[in-house]
Amino acid sequence: MKLGGRNSSRINFTRRDQSLRCLTPIWKTRLFAVSNADDGHPYAPVLEEDSNTNHAPSSEPETFFSKWSPPKYLWRGLSVPVLAGQVIIRTLKGKVHWRNTLQQLERVGPKSVGVCLLTSAFVGMAFTIQFVREFTRLGLNRSVGGVLALAFSRELSPVVTSIVVAGRIGSAFAAELGTMQVSEQTDTLRVLGSNPVDYLVTPRVIASSLALPFLTLMCFTVGMASSALLADSVYGISINIILDSAQRALRSWDIISAMIKSQVFGMIISIVSCAWGVTTMGGAKGVGESTTSAVVISLVVVTGAKNGVSFLVHGFSDALNTQKTDQHFPIDKSNKTSSPPFHETKQDFPALENNVTLSDAKEENKVHEIADQQSSNDKDPCSAIYVPFYAGLDVGRYLWDYNISVRDSSASGLVNWLAERVEWQRMWGRDHFFVSGRIAWDFRRQSDNESDWGSNLMSLPESMNMTMLSIESTSWSNEFAIPYPTYFHPSSDSEVIRWKKRMRSRKRRYLFSFAGAPRPGMNDSIRGDLINQCLASKSTCKFLNCRSGAKKCDDPVEVIKVFRDSIFCLQPSGDSYTRRSTFDSILAGCIPVFFHPYSAYAQYIWYFPRNYSKYSVYIPEADIKDSRVSLKEALSRFTKGQILAMRKEVVKLIPKVIYAVPGSRLERFEDAFDIAVNRVVERVEKVRKDTKEGKDPGVDFAVGDRWKLKLSGVVGDHPLEQSL
Repeated sequence: MKLGGRNSSRINFTRRDQSLRCLTPIWKTRLFAVSNADDGHPYAPVLEEDSNTNHAPSSEPETFFSKWSPPKYLWRGLSVPVLAGQVIIRTLKGKVHWRNTLQQLERVGPKSVGVCLLTSAFVGMAFTIQFVREFTRLGLNRSVGGVLALAFSRELSPVVTSIVVAGRIGSAFAAELGTMQVSEQTDTLRVLGSNPVDYLVTPRVIASSLALPFLTLMCFTVGMASSALLADSVYGISINIILDSAQRALRSWDIISAMIKSQVFGMIISIVSCAWGVTTMGGAKGVGESTTSAVVISLVVVTGAKNGVSFLVHGFSDALNTQKTDQHFPIDKSNKTSSPPFHETKQDFPALENNVTLSDAKEENKVHEIADQQSSNDKDPCSAIYVPFYAGLDVGRYLWDYNISVRDSSASGLVNWLAERVEWQRMWGRDHFFVSGRIAWDFRRQSDNESDWGSNLMSLPESMNMTMLSIESTSWSNEFAIPYPTYFHPSSDSEVIRWKKRMRSRKRRYLFSFAGAPRPGMNDSIRGDLINQCLASKSTCKFLNCRSGAKKCDDPVEVIKVFRDSIFCLQPSGDSYTRRSTFDSILAGCIPVFFHPYSAYAQYIWYFPRNYSKYSVYIPEADIKDSRVSLKEALSRFTKGQILAMRKEVVKLIPKVIYAVPGSRLERFEDAFDIAVNRVVERVEKVRKDTKEGKDPGVDFAVGDRWKLKLSGVVGDHPLEQSL
């Protein structure tokens, strides 16, 4: 560079600090302009240090580093913390140009909304296409909303917003400041007495830090909306289900952490872009290079910072949750025994609604959590031993296209591990129980043929000594059915009382209803006959079609609407004897109509009255199949008084078939979990008593083909007694 001093002589030398002069205080420099008559260049403003000495060539001896200059990216990188420090210091001192800040805020915020929301919508759709299809195939429909909410709040929304802002606003910042730098407008600002940091950099940093959190919230909303609409229209997952799952999975800290991360990202993008802009050299070409480089470096730094910020904010949240969990669920960390072949860590599982294909996950988790709470407060924790083995989740992974060794692996590992423990040897497992959310047939494979269904868990000798609670039992006497989880999980007695009152006083439009789908591939199914009779009954029957792809049957609101408006609810067998719909109808105060004794009477012997005619109607399947009974005529024969009495009994069953929110206790009512645990304890105490009296505790403990035994206490009208 050619510099002219106050004398007329010309001195040729390279100025090493030219690229950093925007950071040099203007009051320490003076501006001079000279003409170079030899090369024809125009006047150029240059900076010269304020000195009274003439500018003569330095006579200092050259050293090893005298001709060395740092790489461009090194001093540019160092300029970022320097510039950030100046912004913070100047902001704390109140040196902020607020008018320019508002202009930049409008530019970063409102003018970026459109492209941010459009990008977020497309990202949400792409994300939905990638994972919802797999979740649907695996039966995880009710987890879709929670996964979407957590993914968007924790990662996608802050990152997508940052990428859009870096490409749109960060590049503009770098280009503007780079152009001002190469044209030396920043020097002009200093001459005019304005600090370029206050006027140019700080407003951009503040605007980006304030605008990005709000852009992130809007992107989160639009991303969730686009994902929910696509999942509803393409994959048949109800929007209500998605929103409910998202509400239960999402915590306020997830939203707060997303805003914190986006604020940090906004600060990073603006400072890096401004730093690259004010260190631009080389004219128009340098401006282009700085703009591209600023966007790339911003995205790289944001990506790296994302991991660190996520670790900090979510680590802080996890630390709080762990502290709360440890206070309520103390864990004996001194136990050094070998780890079991299943997950034993206490987790905070939300009280989610049951799903038709994944009731196992919800029920096993729910019972595990409640059992943990009771065991920490029980005065006699050895009354019965709960085994937290998620049998349904385990076998559900391998029921299709896996050999029997894979299906039986966890079951064998479980019983081997249990048999080695001291607790097992006290009663050889007869005081142990576990919960399976799947039907019991999935754990009683009849042979070792690869084509046979299920695992051999309940056929193992050790398992014969344990009690299994499942949503549907077999004829074995060590299996007991417990209710399917329903849509209502109260946390207090008052909620139960209010719900019962509403269902008791509800006026009902339909004589009977059916929610389900036909089974055309099952010759002995009566569902098609029931649907035909319902459709023929017109205004007296409501049919909720649950065929494949239907949305309403996965919507709790739609299902409860049908049942609460009906006097009788048809409960035929489906793929197995039992149905979740049975408990949904009881929850809605609707009288269940059964067509097979194994659908309820031989299953839920701990929950339903022995006199089944007090709360239900029984019509043999054969009468429907042979068209000997008209449902409309048969149900119309019940008098108003009989219906009121039966509905009263059904409403009384509501507390028994619900699962209260884990962590809450019902004082006036026993919920489904309380009843199950109390009956298991009674069963274990009977074994203890028999042992003390010298009797064989194994008698009748695990005996097959006991349907009649399970039904022996059931009383009612003649048709059921004939079926026995």
